[in-house]
Amino acid sequence: MRSLNVNKNCDLESTLFPVVEVPVPEVTLTKDAGYVFEGKSMSDYKFIVNENNGNIISCMTKDYRLVKNETVIESAIKRIEDQGGVLSEAMTTQNGRRSFWNWRFPDIEVPMAGEEMNPTIEIHNSYDGSTEIRIMGGTFRLVCTNGLMIGTVTSDKKNKHLYSNAQIDILGDLISQTIDNTLVMFGPIGEKLNDKKLKDKDIFYCAEKLFSQRTNELYIQRILLDKPKTYWDLLNVCTNVCTHHMDRNRQIVRNIEAQIFPTILKLANVQTESLVTA
Repeated sequence: MRSLNVNKNCDLESTLFPVVEVPVPEVTLTKDAGYVFEGKSMSDYKFIVNENNGNIISCMTKDYRLVKNETVIESAIKRIEDQGGVLSEAMTTQNGRRSFWNWRFPDIEVPMAGEEMNPTIEIHNSYDGSTEIRIMGGTFRLVCTNGLMIGTVTSDKKNKHLYSNAQIDILGDLISQTIDNTLVMFGPIGEKLNDKKLKDKDIFYCAEKLFSQRTNELYIQRILLDKPKTYWDLLNVCTNVCTHHMDRNRQIVRNIEAQIFPTILKLANVQTESLVTA
């Protein structure tokens, strides 16, 4: 694999562990000499196994098409880096079942609510079928240096892990299309959020809908400290709680992060003016 342009705090190697498919034999339970298992022909299932430690990551049907994380990276990295992208985050969750990578284009800055945001490409993959191969591009701003990227989605392509899905064979082309859409389309969403006066009821709505009892107190403390006046301010409060007070290696935290931006947009009644392609 080529030399990668990677943020020094990004642990890419942890997502590139080797995996292999292992067929699952059919077994039956017989009473001969006590209850024993007898192997028969191969079943319609297979294990996805981490070759480094021998752990079974998942059990999938024969129709599941394994796309290795390394294949995803090799398809993406040259195209993204040739446009100035830097790999800023790489993470694997749920014992290797899900992985995602985030590239940022630091040389392209777009004013948003008095700050700057950067175009971003994010790619997801899974070894248990829970996440499709997802290639998402947008114009995002990093809420804080170790935090959530938020902004406008300009391209969102999803591909199921199926042998019948020919799109997987042109993964690199799909990534290139996403880059093109992302670098062309920009949306001033932050300016709109910054112009919307915050309603008190929406502060309490976020407390109830986004955060658990344990993190709810942290959210309230942040509200009292920052005294948000606009929906842009509220967005920063929510992301601050996630990025500074929660374990981002947990999938549940990633799920909360994914809900923050659309929730704030809905409360502020702000419409995205983005081009989204499937």
